[in-house]
Amino acid sequence: MFRYFLFCAFFLACFFSGSGLYYLCCSSRCSSSSGIWKSQALSRDQYEEISAFCQNLPSSQQHLYVQCSQGFSLQKQLKFDLAEKAFSRVADEIEDNALFKEEVMCGKIINAFFLNALDEMEARLSLFEKSEPRSIYLPLVQALYAYQKKDYSKVPELLSCWKENQAENSSFWLNTNFQVLFADFFFDHLEAHSLIETGRFCEGREILNQIVKALLKREHEWNTKAYDYTMLLLSRSYFLELISLESESVYPDYYDMISFYLKKIHILELCPYAQLLPEQEFISTVVEHLFILPKQRRASSMQILELWQHHYSQPQNQIVVEALLGNINTNLEDAVWFCEELASSSGLNCLRQALVGSLGAVLSEKVKSTQNLEAKQSLKLLQVLEPNISISKKLSLSLAALQDILLQDDKYHTKLRDYLGLWEEIQSYDIGRQQLVHHLVEGAKELWEGGGKDEKALNLLRIVLEFTNYDIECKNIVFLFVKQAYKQAMAFHAIPRLLKLGIFIKETGISPISIREEDLANFLEDAEYLFSHGEYQKSYLYCSWLSEVAPSPQVYRLLGFCLMEEQRYQEAWNCFLELPPQEKLRNLKVQKAMALCQKHLSKDLSLSYKYSRE
Repeated sequence: MFRYFLFCAFFLACFFSGSGLYYLCCSSRCSSSSGIWKSQALSRDQYEEISAFCQNLPSSQQHLYVQCSQGFSLQKQLKFDLAEKAFSRVADEIEDNALFKEEVMCGKIINAFFLNALDEMEARLSLFEKSEPRSIYLPLVQALYAYQKKDYSKVPELLSCWKENQAENSSFWLNTNFQVLFADFFFDHLEAHSLIETGRFCEGREILNQIVKALLKREHEWNTKAYDYTMLLLSRSYFLELISLESESVYPDYYDMISFYLKKIHILELCPYAQLLPEQEFISTVVEHLFILPKQRRASSMQILELWQHHYSQPQNQIVVEALLGNINTNLEDAVWFCEELASSSGLNCLRQALVGSLGAVLSEKVKSTQNLEAKQSLKLLQVLEPNISISKKLSLSLAALQDILLQDDKYHTKLRDYLGLWEEIQSYDIGRQQLVHHLVEGAKELWEGGGKDEKALNLLRIVLEFTNYDIECKNIVFLFVKQAYKQAMAFHAIPRLLKLGIFIKETGISPISIREEDLANFLEDAEYLFSHGEYQKSYLYCSWLSEVAPSPQVYRLLGFCLMEEQRYQEAWNCFLELPPQEKLRNLKVQKAMALCQKHLSKDLSLSYKYSRE
């Protein structure tokens, strides 16, 4: 009976100290504001019984009652650190006094439970088991310890044992304190959660459904947090059962149930949400299964992602981003579908922005390493997520990086063509694109000036013109390069280069290079000089170039003679045919040369006919 008088002793002692009403009001205010904590007032008979008893207590015992009551009251206010100090003071004074021992030891164990001090809880529980082996509260604190330790298999049995013996010789003050400290359905939640964690999903759901029924029928005062926590545990049960299944065909049904219960949560804080549905495990599983599900059954999974973004203050978007990036190469179609869903959902805007940032970084990386296929995939997804995004900066390469590509590429510039294909996806001609053209022309200049890569340099210029659809500005840039290269080649009499440049000008249709008459005359004199000194091949090159830029009878005649010396009679004959009729009749050298050509051509024709007959 002594335990029933603890509250009265505390009440009187508080008034003795002059602060009774304030302390009690404070305690009441704190309890009601916490939402899930439910206090229980003493009946009038209980209060009178305690008051009558307290008048006969020695003052030393009243002091201990006050200290012990303060500990429970501080627990009621959720001030567990201060309650710990109060209980410790009582424990130091009572020693082996059985009157207080059970209350104080239970109070200290409960403190450790709420402070999540597992080691301290274990030590105190061990002392309690030795000191009070027959206490009806022993199974309860053992259940709390097992739950805190995540030894879920023991919890249901221990709670059942406590409930069976709850009415026997129980402490009124401890019972009242439990009603205050532990929310409605707290122990039901503990039991249901433990059953779920041990794979007894149906049993756990049965308890949770009873809680929902009691709340909806108003058998208990409505408690939003208790309802939310129940919904979360139901979601947890279906998630754990889902990952234990081997058949993928039932995945959609389970995600429907998870989504159904999560959508019923109102104001649940982050803490239990993160504990029961750990972000890394939960979201990575949802995304992994997302692409396994049929498209028409993916709505619930996308709703789960929206709820995840809503319930977590700082969602780890990288979980989804990494999963998607890992899926692009193997299943681009699903990746595109996912991006389309993100783009159409306002609830996933933060995730979309995170994915845009990551894909932009991937695009830049793939471009720099000339992994053009992967770059195109990233570009495609970016354009789905954000159609108006500016991509040019992500595609732009430094001059040095471009030159590395050009030097390592084959003569057809295969890698470069793929890279420019990325730009074609943008369909815009902006500053970044213009800068790219300048860089490419600079690259062609480097190849040209390096020597030995003339064809590669000119092929690069062809690609640039094609890339810009022969844009006027681009043609002007290319023309300036060709003009400078042409003048340098003329200055050094680099005839092979002049011939290559001439072919390039004709094929691309850029403006021809104007050459002064005196320069042409000098080149013709050089060709004649070379011919007269037996340098027929060199003379031939001069004449070939002159026949392209300034054809004349003198050039064709000399070119024909050069070809005669090289025994290229058909080509020589064609050159002589370009001469005016009078020169063919009056010039004896030309006549002899044409006769010789005709003779060899007839012989070649006869041999060809003979071989065809055989």
